[in-house]
Amino acid sequence: MTKKVNRRLILKELRRNSRTSIRELSRKLNISPSTVKMKIQELEDDGIIKGYVGMPNIQKMNLINAVFFAQCSAKKINELKGNPFINSLFRISNHYNLLIDCIFPNIKEYVKFKNSLIKDEVEFKEYFVTDEIKREEFLI
Repeated sequence: MTKKVNRRLILKELRRNSRTSIRELSRKLNISPSTVKMKIQELEDDGIIKGYVGMPNIQKMNLINAVFFAQCSAKKINELKGNPFINSLFRISNHYNLLIDCIFPNIKEYVKFKNSLIKDEVEFKEYFVTDEIKREEFLI
């Protein structure tokens, strides 16, 4: 197996379950434990693996998931980076330059966030996520 294939297979397995042990990965992929450990370290060093996190089910937690398409200045984008309710920020093309994925604990926090955009005269469209159909299954 080539270096690239080993890394891709290891990533695939870790995406399925980030708690899989090195021994179990070794067995599943038919790669020695020392090679698995070395490849994981390379992936971490290269910044490909940034951390090991759980994937909570937002709907089961009764949280509000809202997505905004916005036209924001660089200054406003920097402000948004520190907002605790923003899950992800993406620069996008077309009329809107930013996709803002938010998770709010309640409607009050959602309204406060929306009002802050209005106050700063940010042009935006908003949408609520009503059903999760497929989520983050890259490489699985």
